Amino acid sequence: MNKTLVFFMPNFKRGGVENSLLRISKVLLNNDFKIFITTRDSSKINFKHKNLKIFEFNLFNKQNFFFDIIDLIYLSKKSLKLNLPIITFQSPLIILFLNSFLKNKILICIRESNTIKFSIGKNLKMYLNLIQKKICWTLAYKIICVSKDSYYQNIKFIRHQKKNVELIYNPINKSELINLSKEKINYNFDKKKFHICALGRVTFQKNYSYLIDIIHFLSKKLSLQLHIIGDGDELTFIKKKVKKLNLENDIVFHGYLNNPFKILKECNLLINTSLYEGIGNILIESLYLNVNVVSSNSPGGAKEILDNGNCGLLIDINSKYNINADIIFNYIMDKQLRKNHLNSFKKSCHIFNENISINKYKNIFL
Repeated sequence: MNKTLVFFMPNFKRGGVENSLLRISKVLLNNDFKIFITTRDSSKINFKHKNLKIFEFNLFNKQNFFFDIIDLIYLSKKSLKLNLPIITFQSPLIILFLNSFLKNKILICIRESNTIKFSIGKNLKMYLNLIQKKICWTLAYKIICVSKDSYYQNIKFIRHQKKNVELIYNPINKSELINLSKEKINYNFDKKKFHICALGRVTFQKNYSYLIDIIHFLSKKLSLQLHIIGDGDELTFIKKKVKKLNLENDIVFHGYLNNPFKILKECNLLINTSLYEGIGNILIESLYLNVNVVSSNSPGGAKEILDNGNCGLLIDINSKYNINADIIFNYIMDKQLRKNHLNSFKKSCHIFNENISINKYKNIFL
């Protein structure tokens, strides 16, 4: 078994994919793996390990398509020169294309987080993305999908052989999560209010505008406070909307936090209104912390995490916000149902055990 891997991650942002890479790295390193991370920006890699090496390359340091391509080519060549199995988390086309010219091919795995379902029929960019996926999957050694939805949808549309596709959930260390949630917080929670959390990058995908409409409706029915943890390119727009709706006393913007779990632990409910997801780690993490979950029934892992509604509330993201707000209000009022959902998750959460995920990563390179 080859216990040395290269993780190819050209661009680090403050998102789920990046956090998953760091989480997978930590767990594999603790299981005696050696990890090389090749990236253009290592500033967000917030831990060190004797078996972790980072290769950083950013020749131009400019936001420009032409310069990005050149950087990617150099970074890809650097990764391939290591002559080790590679798991690519982003931009697989260039590194796979270069690998196709090598006499001794490198084993390259693509970690695929999203489903194809959301991409079909949306716009030209998404059609091009589908074509790119068809090419990449043909050239890759293995495809790692992080949810059943991603697994089956990608096999269906890409028409790839099942034997080359693996379903591996992101490893989540429950004990570490609980310890992080116990850290002291510098915020006073009003115990008279019902506290709701929304956690993730403030982008189009996360659909925060729809969530704000729901909160606006709910705020007329009960005393609540929404805690938004994250930043992103729609943050300014969302803040303006909050001000326009006079919700400034009901919504708190915490920004990006290295440890969001100490805030999440104090909340009564997590609401996820994403248009699509990979697996949706935060849903699992919330339930591990005994925080109830409401999630959109969108493409991705929400349905399997919430066991089709047995472990949390699933809402139709295509419904009008006031309809879902009423459904969520009734859920908030039904304490017994929320308790039953938490108990149901405790019975089914074994499938997300990090040891299962790590063993699957090990078996890929046997």
